[in-house]
Amino acid sequence: MSPGHTSSISSAHLSRAERRTLIIAAVSALACVLVLGLIAAAWAALPHQVTLNVDGQVVHIPSGSSVGDVVRFGYLKSGRGDVLSVSGGIAQAGKGGEPTVARNGKLTVPGQPVYDGDIITSTRGGDVRERAVESTSTIPYRTRYIGTGPIITVAKAGEAGVLRVVKGEYSGSVVESSVVVPAKASVIIRTTPRPGKKVVALTFDDGPWPVSTQRIVRTLQRYNVRATFFMVGGSATRRPAVARQVAAAGMLIGSHSFSHKELNALPRSAVNREVTLGAQRVGQATHQKQLWFRSPYGLTDGDVLKAARANKLRIVGWTIDSRDWTRPGTKAIVRNVVTRARPGSIILMHDGGGNRAQTAAALPFIIKQLEKRGYRFVTLDELAAMSR
Repeated sequence: MSPGHTSSISSAHLSRAERRTLIIAAVSALACVLVLGLIAAAWAALPHQVTLNVDGQVVHIPSGSSVGDVVRFGYLKSGRGDVLSVSGGIAQAGKGGEPTVARNGKLTVPGQPVYDGDIITSTRGGDVRERAVESTSTIPYRTRYIGTGPIITVAKAGEAGVLRVVKGEYSGSVVESSVVVPAKASVIIRTTPRPGKKVVALTFDDGPWPVSTQRIVRTLQRYNVRATFFMVGGSATRRPAVARQVAAAGMLIGSHSFSHKELNALPRSAVNREVTLGAQRVGQATHQKQLWFRSPYGLTDGDVLKAARANKLRIVGWTIDSRDWTRPGTKAIVRNVVTRARPGSIILMHDGGGNRAQTAAALPFIIKQLEKRGYRFVTLDELAAMSR
């Protein structure tokens, strides 16, 4: 190289090793720049904290927080007020007004940002009084019974009253109560048949039933005896032919509800359905209008009485329970009836609801022994007419 020639060295004159060294140095420098950039970005993204004085306590929260965040983090010492009952006590603790919050001595709102060194103070929320709620409830009516006996007549239907009550929404404390409509008592007359003659009424419950009902009816026809059959509406619907046979034999038909449930354990609407539908289905099966009703198990309350009266049905129980439903044996059934028979007795037996072979077997003996003692058998209609 001649003197005075530029001494710069072109990359074309670099050796392969020298070029590799330059590339590695450039990549390392770029990597350092990238790492420093990431570190700077991460540092910028970190949630820097601010220091606050909240109700006298130093707390640290992320920068960019608001007064609402201070409340949400639970730093305030003051809470909500209470809900006071209408009577003055506490109905709901801590469910009243929200606490008020001040920032640096001035009332603020939840969205207000907070800054380093701010002083946050809170005041307990105010108490509020619960709302008074008005409602009405039913006053049940009383039932007054006159006399004793198995035949029940509703002389006067009871009517429920209406009670107006004003009470606290949460505490239930009563502020005011008044009777809007007074309840009216029902009057029930219970009578014991006094026919003045040696007559008794045989009654059969829970039918119509396969075999036993027909067997019992044949026995009654053979001895020229009329009886009263209290049929279950559902059973009469399933066995209409048997039900018609009973009516065609000259027997008096009564209703024994639709499905033989304990009526005093049912709501009023269900009682109405049991009494009404039972009488309708028995009437449809037998083509005989229902005049008498016997409640399953003899359970009768105000709702049953009202439903029976609405359907123009007279309620009747019994004076002698043959206890055939326990299946004590033919002799025991005969003895239970014959030894207790009196003029005007209403005898309870069963032609359905289970195996009634013992009842069917006992019936001829009951008829013959009572006739031997001078008794005659009548239906409930005939017995009631004699008793008047």
